[in-house]
Amino acid sequence: MLNAEKYNLYDYSKDVNFILQFADYLSIDKSQSTVKTYKNNIIYFFKFIIKQDNDYSIATGGTTGGQSPQSSFSEKDYHYICNTEVLYKNINKELLEKYISYQTEIKLSSDIINCRINVVKSYLKFLHKKKIIEAKILIDTFDDIKRPKPIIKEQLVVKANQTLDIIKKIERTSKESFTNQRNILMMLLMSNTGIRRKETAGIDIRNINLENKTITIYKTKGSKPRIVVFSDMIKDVLIDYIAERDEILKKNKIKEQNNLFIKNNGQDLAIETMTMIMRIISKRNKVKITCHSFRRGFATDMAESGTETYLISKMMGHSNINTTTSRYIYVLMNMIKNAMSNHPFNKANTEKINRDNEIKNIKNDFQENITNTLNTIVIKMNELNNRIDKLSIKNR
Repeated sequence: MLNAEKYNLYDYSKDVNFILQFADYLSIDKSQSTVKTYKNNIIYFFKFIIKQDNDYSIATGGTTGGQSPQSSFSEKDYHYICNTEVLYKNINKELLEKYISYQTEIKLSSDIINCRINVVKSYLKFLHKKKIIEAKILIDTFDDIKRPKPIIKEQLVVKANQTLDIIKKIERTSKESFTNQRNILMMLLMSNTGIRRKETAGIDIRNINLENKTITIYKTKGSKPRIVVFSDMIKDVLIDYIAERDEILKKNKIKEQNNLFIKNNGQDLAIETMTMIMRIISKRNKVKITCHSFRRGFATDMAESGTETYLISKMMGHSNINTTTSRYIYVLMNMIKNAMSNHPFNKANTEKINRDNEIKNIKNDFQENITNTLNTIVIKMNELNNRIDKLSIKNR
């Protein structure tokens, strides 16, 4: 099935590295960080294979148990990693289940474990596409393994109204400053457009169209540019911020700076700094927010307003609609609730509730009318008795 002498994952004589070729292949539609993660996951898996084949002796010096596949390897070991024969001879259902079991033992999440398995599977598909290996047996092996079930965690969601409440709290408890103005704009933009943390940090001021209220995002996940639209309220805040930003650049004698979001010294605001800013805001104002919580809030707000899932996925920059429904569970749940309200049982129940309420209202109205009528009769009777009493007194 496989000619190991003919195919090596790293051929020193021809200087061919299929892992690097795979990375180039991925870079067409995936971000640099994603490509790096894929490469690391593949090497991690190959190291695990080596340890299994050599009773962990290569990386541990003869010791066993509990050692991580991340241990140091020699150049010879890396050549062994890159040998297709090693890959083919060792991959089977038992090995993959050992791989999953090992990662479970070191307390990795089900999401990470499944991601690593999917990466290796993608790499094998790539090798099959390049006619390096026959993939059918390998793919069947992957499909047959028992994977850890994904755990649906409670997601932090910050909706638009909550964002405004947090901003009011910041304005009430903090002094007016460029830093606060910048942070408020960041939160508003993420809440109003659903853009990612990386996209927010990378906004180029030249790509903002104030007249059309649009921002062209180029530094996106997967390097696929898209246009987002912001509201009139954001426009007003943005105009004020840009004016203050210009003053900061002038003060620091910086002539060229295209990043929208900058620090007090006029330099670029790093992605990691955004995360730190959200932590500081959370601590100072006794709230819980992250950059991504605004993105989830945007998706939820859109779903609750009746926006179709397909359109939400496009607004969020998802290439696959399943990403929107699988990762943003609140969006899916809201849509399910809305859909279920149209089910005949729910409609029948709603109609029954409406009928019951109508009957209840009729009864209440009738009782109120009876009470009012009786009160009127009592008043009239009292008036009549008073007149009779007066006539009786005169006749005496």
